[in-house]
Amino acid sequence: MQITRVSDVPQANSVLRGNEPQSGGRIKRAVRKAARREVSRLQRYLNATFVEPRTRGTRAPLRALLSARARRLLGPRDLRALTLRGGPPIQGGRRTRARARVVVLHAGLRMTAVTVTYNAGFSLLRGGAPQRLRQQGSMVFLPRAGRWRADHVAVRLFRQRQPGNDRRDKGSS
Repeated sequence: MQITRVSDVPQANSVLRGNEPQSGGRIKRAVRKAARREVSRLQRYLNATFVEPRTRGTRAPLRALLSARARRLLGPRDLRALTLRGGPPIQGGRRTRARARVVVLHAGLRMTAVTVTYNAGFSLLRGGAPQRLRQQGSMVFLPRAGRWRADHVAVRLFRQRQPGNDRRDKGSS
């Protein structure tokens, strides 16, 4: 997954206490490290859900990505967008290509939240037919019980046009 933009938001309480946010190389490195960590976690989820034969169609990738609270809040439409529940099973797929923008909230060197907004496209084989899908979403990763998990999720799934599907058969009436 290619990160197209990383920005950080210090929790300086500058309005309340007049504090200046800390800056410097150590903070920038910590922010980049946090951004790469959560983008890698999201990439692993996408590949495990849609590509890896052992884990596609299972809930394991979702359990590794989402907090228990976020999993409880998922509805049928959310599950469909996140795991392709319903419809024919996935027989094969190629690794995803995706772009992400990341915003990291931090208090000095302590990272408190990482928001990843992404756009991922992938090709799958479902029900014997090739399909091109695109998943767009935003996930807010928070530390929960010492582990980072996506606690807030908003995801949409789109079917992309297949090459050649736009042509109309001129021989039929």
